[in-house]
Amino acid sequence: CFAETLYDDNTDADDLDSFNFAPQESEAPHFPLPILFNSDLVGLDPALHADWHEQPLVMASYRNFLLGATELLIGQDF
Repeated sequence: CFAETLYDDNTDADDLDSFNFAPQESEAPHFPLPILFNSDLVGLDPALHADWHEQPLVMASYRNFLLGATELLIGQDF
């Protein structure tokens, strides 16, 4: 399982400063960020629409991913 290789094993039980996230913990940096599927994105041609990134379907699909990635990268909650 990939999740088993993400963090080092705690080999020293007396090391109180060591910490590993649980594999399914949603606050962990390895937790997947969602990109919602929308079949209309398949046919989207950004060359035809300069404002493609402002389309509601694009915003709905990528909003949670972009917010989560921003928080991970710069540490701010938007």
